[in-house]
Formats: sequence, C-alpha cells, structure tokens
Amino acid sequence: MQNPFDEILGAPVAVTEDILKEYERKGSFSELAFNLYKEAGSVISVCACLHTGIDSEKPRFQRDQAICVGLLARITKFMLAVIQLSAETNRGEIVMALERCIMESATNLRYLICKNSKKIYDEFVLSGLGPEREQYEIINENIKSRNGEVLPIEKRMLKSIEKLCKTSGVKIEQVPSRHREWGDGMRDRVKAIGEAPVYYVSSQRFLSHAVHGTWVDILVHHVTEEWNSSNLVGFSPRLDFAPVDERSFGPNALYALKGADAYLKTFFNEIPEVKLLIDRIAGLSQRISRVGQADELLLQKQRALEPE
Repeated sequence: MQNPFDEILGAPVAVTEDILKEYERKGSFSELAFNLYKEAGSVISVCACLHTGIDSEKPRFQRDQAICVGLLARITKFMLAVIQLSAETNRGEIVMALERCIMESATNLRYLICKNSKKIYDEFVLSGLGPEREQYEIINENIKSRNGEVLPIEKRMLKSIEKLCKTSGVKIEQVPSRHREWGDGMRDRVKAIGEAPVYYVSSQRFLSHAVHGTWVDILVHHVTEEWNSSNLVGFSPRLDFAPVDERSFGPNALYALKGADAYLKTFFNEIPEVKLLIDRIAGLSQRISRVGQADELLLQKQRALEPE
C-alpha cells in the first residue's frame, strides 16, 4: 500500500547493502547519516502539525497537548538548525549544544506522555514560570522602594508576566518563588521512560559540557595541549571547529523519533491513517540504526590501523 505520507515527506532515504558498502569504501557514513537526520526532522515536523478535523481548519489543542506539540515543534527547529550548521562546514561544538536541547525536549515529551497526569503537566508549567515569579517579586520590591512609582518598562514587564500566567491557567502566586525541579528531576525522568542510566549521562551530562563551557569542553574543543616528550608544557587556543558525523546525527535522531512515536500513539492512536506515519517512523529508525552499526564497525577498523 502506498504510504500517503510519502507524498509529503518524499521517498525514504535508501539504506541497502550496496549503499552501505559504497560509503564504507568512501571511509565515512556522515553524508548518509546526515540525509537520514534530515528525513527524521521532516517526519517530526509532520507529527507536530498533525490534527483532526476539516483540512482547512486551524488546529486547536488544549494546554496539555499543546505542551507536547510545542516540544515537537521545538525539536524540529533545533534539528533544522543542526542541519543548516552541518550542511556545508564543520560546527561540531555548536551542534553538541543544540543536541542537548533536543535530547532534553524529547525526554520531557516522553515523560509527560508516560505519566499522563494533569499534576505533572501543572508541575511543568509552574516550573517554567519560575523566572517570571522571581522577576515579578523584584519589580514589585523596586516599585515599593519608590513609594508606588511604576516605571514604563516595569509596567510592560508586569503585563507580559500577567499574560503568560493567564494563558497558562495559573496565578503568579501559585508559581514557586525559587527554582524547583519538576518530575523528580531529569535523571528520574530518563529512568521513568524506560531508558538505561547511560542515556542520562550521554544525553544530558556529557552534552552539558557544550552548553556550559566546562573544563572538559575547553580541553577537548577550544585549546590544544602541547607536549615535550611526556611532559605537558602548556596550551594554545584552538579556533577550528570539530566535524559532525554519524555519532551525532544517528543517536540524536533516534531519540527524537521515540518522542514523536509516543506522541502519535497517545493522541492519534485510533486514527487508522496515522498507523502509516508510525510505520514510517519505525522504518526510519531501523535504517538509522543500521547505518549506526555500520559506522561503528568502520570506526573500529580505522582505529585498528592507527599507530599507538
């Protein structure tokens, strides 16, 4: 049966034995992985736009489903940025920071769907409004110190906070005044969706190096160490960018696709046509995994040929 979603997404990126052998001869699967990553971004974009009703009707979701739709849209935008950055040049360090955002959004999406609890959705909303509550308190303290005089910029900021709270269905007084983690913390969220502990370390902690500019990020990407025999003599700045290869594209796309799959099966499970999109996700995930396995075998061969 012809998959109607193929008309929107285009034909699936082919991954055959001959194609894998061709890229192995080239010594890199990065181009093939990049094309699969683009396909994954397109699939997730379609998932975000899916809705029921008359074709011309503008989709309208209630808040909790809108959170899930918004996370899918966010993932799509960050994946598009990765594609644009990786299309013609090396931008590995920047891509790692974007990957961290994608992985966190995909984890949050799956966790919210897994729990399917209004309480958890409320926690997500209230936690997100934390900075606004803190700003609200600072502004009002400043107004109080001026005996009630409100500056124009403060009036605009308070109006913006009021609108955010009204749209969110909460009052500013309900928002915790200090940061409070929602959903028991990211490590527990990863565990709750059935991923092994290594996923928390690899998808959050390691990628956090790129976000926060830790010593490891500096050491690996932004300085070059200089050695005299076995003695470290110092460091020099490194301004060139690292490449992006299959190890960035493949795992990131697979993780994001799991979020899109969970979303479809939760909100559109009773619509027969959506099964075809779910099948497309399953097939794409298999092709990405196949390329990842081939890339790992090639890397092992290449490393075996390198001098000690």
